[in-house]
Amino acid sequence: MDRTLTVQHQDAADALLKPEIQRTLAVFLPQSLTAHEAAQQLGVETNSLLYSLRKLTALGLLEQVGEKTRAGRPMKLYRAAASVYFVPFSVTRALNLQSYLEQVEMQVGAFLRDQLVHLLEEQHQDWGLRFSAGPEGALHARLALSAQQDLEVQPEQAIMLNFMYPYLQLDFEEAQAFQKDLLELFQRYAQMRGAQRYAFRLTLLPVVNPQSSRGF
Repeated sequence: MDRTLTVQHQDAADALLKPEIQRTLAVFLPQSLTAHEAAQQLGVETNSLLYSLRKLTALGLLEQVGEKTRAGRPMKLYRAAASVYFVPFSVTRALNLQSYLEQVEMQVGAFLRDQLVHLLEEQHQDWGLRFSAGPEGALHARLALSAQQDLEVQPEQAIMLNFMYPYLQLDFEEAQAFQKDLLELFQRYAQMRGAQRYAFRLTLLPVVNPQSSRGF
């Protein structure tokens, strides 16, 4: 049975909303680890991770469950305080569902933008935005090298996709099939354990409130 924890304090809720905290907690879900073992899995320095572990323990999201001897020295063992965390909106700083989602979106968006900028700068190309009409007549912006040439990242140099297309026209059954295909494809690749970490983001929603589309 899953061990559950309902978060009662705002500081703990704030921490759980951060992608880096989620990634740290994830390694402690299946097993108890020392800071050194967790740092190896996360690819970070042990000393820098220790600060986070102490903070997460103080917030009640992580717990110390014993010690393990390494090179003759006792080292603390940590594990996640639960396998499932529940954060009620009432303990977040969000005023409503929209502001909560905006807060999450801001953090995820900042992370993805940082990775994208780093990749583009590695290409050593002078790039910009090219605006042109799509098949449905709407104006679309694409990363480009000039008015005539889109930015193309060569597969041998980098793997990078970043786009949003708000004009799909599907019947409900077609959208269901599309969603099923996307999830099956993601699950197949999510099981792989390659050498490079990748960020993947996927959104498929019906546009039910066009008035709030903010220009799309």
